[in-house]
Amino acid sequence: MVGDESPEAASVDAVAQEFGVALERALGGRASANWLVVRRGDPLVLRRYSDVLELGPELLRQAIDWQVEVRARVRRTGWPVAAAIGEPLSSDGTWWTLESWLPGAPAIMTPSQHADLIAQWQRIGDIAEDLGPQPHRLDHLAVLDDAEAAGYLAQCENVQDREWLLTRLDQVLAGTQRVDWEASRRTLVHGDLARHNILWAAGNLSGVLDFELATIDRRVTEAIHVWRCRHDDVLLAYDQQEPLNDQEWRMLLIDWWALMLSLSLFHLRRGRQPGRWELDGLRRTSPLSETLAHNL
Repeated sequence: MVGDESPEAASVDAVAQEFGVALERALGGRASANWLVVRRGDPLVLRRYSDVLELGPELLRQAIDWQVEVRARVRRTGWPVAAAIGEPLSSDGTWWTLESWLPGAPAIMTPSQHADLIAQWQRIGDIAEDLGPQPHRLDHLAVLDDAEAAGYLAQCENVQDREWLLTRLDQVLAGTQRVDWEASRRTLVHGDLARHNILWAAGNLSGVLDFELATIDRRVTEAIHVWRCRHDDVLLAYDQQEPLNDQEWRMLLIDWWALMLSLSLFHLRRGRQPGRWELDGLRRTSPLSETLAHNL
């Protein structure tokens, strides 16, 4: 941090002093920003949470507390996840936490290995039975019951993107009529069990990172977050280990499109245009998605 006098650097320095840690280096992040820090010779992680759902400090703190509780429960089952060190700290309207350091690095997994990890994750104890969903998390099926959805989606400025949004909305609303959403059992959903969030050391699993998207939901929800209308090989390998039922196969594409539409609605309701991530996600196809679309 030497020589960096930006407001962000000053804020990080101030929080580090408050926690009593020394900054080492930035670690990056997606829904949060992370730094490697040291306290009494021990490596730790300093995390700054981004309020991506625009909840405000009070509601965001409730979501953070839920994530801390879930990580504690998952740790007790033997999974390598970060432990909270002390209480979250509020600084300039932003929440910060201090967490234990997890060694290792991401590694390439075969589809079968990735599928096996997902299947093992979904066997974690009975967390889903006595812990509700993460508070204030975006409902990725919100578009299904939103009478104003078409009107907001029509506010997309790009003509082609607007056509895709409205076409997918029609497909989702038609397809959901044949889906029993209760046919997929509820489990702990990580929400981003992708390669960058899975650490390995000496060939062993050493860390599962980032619980910002975690919640309690249907097991097929985890599947769509890993599949993303792209990784057919992982989804098919998962089906070999934990076969999806007929209703879950119907859910997959509708669930994915509904997530992209709900994210687009989130921005359009706030006077912003949707991002490329969700717009491109609506257009994306794969051999499996084409088969699923045909069956719909």
